[in-house]
Amino acid sequence: MPYNLLLLPLLGGFLFLRWWNPTRYHALRAEKERLLILAAIPGLISLILAFAVVKGLGAILPCTDWPNFPCFPAWWKSNVPFDYLGTSLLAFALGASVWWPWNKLFCSQKVAIDKVIDEDKIPFELLLKKAQDQTKTVSVTMSNGKVYVGWVTHSFNPALPTRFIQSLPIKSGYRNQETKWLEFTTFYSEALDHLKRDVDKKFDEYGEVLKQLEQVTTQNERRPNPRTASQIHELNKRIEQLEAEIEELETTADDFDIVLPVSEIMSINVFSEYVHSQYFTASEEDDQTLETDDEKKRKALEKALIQAYDIPESERLEYYKSLIERFGR
Repeated sequence: MPYNLLLLPLLGGFLFLRWWNPTRYHALRAEKERLLILAAIPGLISLILAFAVVKGLGAILPCTDWPNFPCFPAWWKSNVPFDYLGTSLLAFALGASVWWPWNKLFCSQKVAIDKVIDEDKIPFELLLKKAQDQTKTVSVTMSNGKVYVGWVTHSFNPALPTRFIQSLPIKSGYRNQETKWLEFTTFYSEALDHLKRDVDKKFDEYGEVLKQLEQVTTQNERRPNPRTASQIHELNKRIEQLEAEIEELETTADDFDIVLPVSEIMSINVFSEYVHSQYFTASEEDDQTLETDDEKKRKALEKALIQAYDIPESERLEYYKSLIERFGR
């Protein structure tokens, strides 16, 4: 077999490696030299299978058994000047096509993505995938102190490094510069609830208008008159308006997604509203109370030190000792 014909099985092996779900992401991330070796493995297997198929069919169905049909192997050998070209083409066809039924039967794309993420064990991607699979919200703290809490709507592609994440926020705020506690200022969930209620109202009105249209249409069929015809026109116009409003509201809800650059993310964690409200809110309030007490204590000490200048020098030592006993060292 001419060596240049081996390029066809190699190309088929590359296509198999690129599109079969268990190997596609490894192929996209592999270096050129490593990719060449990886593609040669399925290429060699497809070449062996193609050679076995060609030799096996030739032995099982020889041309002498086809008296009424032309001998295709003999025609191919006499008209195609390259030996083993048919074997190479069959090897290419096997590698370039067998991945499709195998993906349907053995491994879906989602399963392959989960497997690659589990194998890589990158904490960032593991946390995002866990939150997405378990429908949990995450808290994302940005470099500017902004905090977003929401669901992960990001589509994972293990072939490329994650540079951005997509999220549907339910609320946002910032971290206090001194205490670093979360302080929420914007509640997207409330806006989404209002949108849902508005959509439900529009659907209810839509159903009522449809009933009115049916009644008026039936009445107009029995006794046609210009007044009912005008009512039908107005009701159809209202239905079109309601359909446009419902579509706009549903589109607005989908537009709440935000895209955050990974380079600007300082920290990310799974966020539980219940755990936060039950175990952390009280700590934030206590911390603010302690901070207020410390502030009062500091101001009182500053005032006492200023008053020390009005005390005679002979009495200042005793005054300072009393301040140490009062405020501590």
